[in-house]
Amino acid sequence: MKIKVELADGETVEQADDFILKAISKKTECDHGEKYSDEAMNEAHEHICGLFRNMTKGLQSEIKDIIEHATGTKSSR
Repeated sequence: MKIKVELADGETVEQADDFILKAISKKTECDHGEKYSDEAMNEAHEHICGLFRNMTKGLQSEIKDIIEHATGTKSSR
């Protein structure tokens, strides 16, 4: 996967990093523990959450590195 990250006007690396962290952490909503009455829906839900986990695994760190490299800065994290 290839991702291009651009800072908005006036946005800092830290602000972008915080935004990305919040977006990625939303995936935990998939892990809320509630179940559907239909087992097929539970299986579909788990499958979708698994795909999302795989897609976002390590994504924040990679994006942070890209931003730091592109801007020549180092975030405080």
